Amino acid sequence: MAKKNKEIYLQEMEGYKRTKEEEAMSQKKEEEKFMKLHKQEALQLLKKKEKTDNIIKVTILNSQYIKLFWVISQ
Repeated sequence: MAKKNKEIYLQEMEGYKRTKEEEAMSQKKEEEKFMKLHKQEALQLLKKKEKTDNIIKVTILNSQYIKLFWVISQ
């Protein structure tokens, strides 16, 4: 009887361990998926910032050229 109980216990523990491992793998996959999405969003924001910075630089340069031409034309 004790041997049978031990076998049942070991089977239950195996099932429990498998379930825990599966849950851990699933959680890890979800975290990796979230991090990938987060990285993509961060990259998009970086690209938008770079684009905005370039627009600002061009605007400043254009403003300086307009001022220069205004000074020259007077």
